[in-house]
Amino acid sequence: MTQPLKLVEAVYRKWSNSKPLSIVPLPESGSYRTYYRIQSEKGTVLGVHNGDKRENQAFIYLSNHLKKTGNLVPQVLYADLENHTYFEEDLGNVTLFDHLGTIRKRSCTDEEIMAMYRNVIDAMPGLQIRAYEGLDYSQC
Repeated sequence: MTQPLKLVEAVYRKWSNSKPLSIVPLPESGSYRTYYRIQSEKGTVLGVHNGDKRENQAFIYLSNHLKKTGNLVPQVLYADLENHTYFEEDLGNVTLFDHLGTIRKRSCTDEEIMAMYRNVIDAMPGLQIRAYEGLDYSQC
C-alpha cells in the first residue's frame, strides 16, 4: 500500500497540475484521518487521507451540506475517493483557546472575550437547526 503522504502528494499534483512547495504532516487528532498542510505558490490547503471510503463519503457530504446551509465550515475543494484523499480549505492552526490565550496577554477586556464566546455560541444553532433542513441521513 502506498504511504498516505506519497498518495496525498500524487493526488495533489493531479488536482493542481503543480508540485507542492512543501507538505507538512499535522498532529494526530483522535481519528484515523491524517492531515497535511500543503503549501504551493497559490497558498495552502489541507490534504486529508483516510482509508475508510464510507467515512470519507459521509464527511464530504456533511461538510458540503453544512456549508450549503450557511454554517462556517471549511470548504471541500476536491475529493478523490478511490485514493481515500481529499483537500479542504485551510483555515489556519489557531484554535479559539489559543487565540484567547494570546489576547489575554495584551490588555483586552472581559467584554471582548465574552463577545468572542457569544459569536461561537451564536453559530451553534446553525449546526443543529439550519443543517437539519434537507439533510439526507442515509449519507451519514
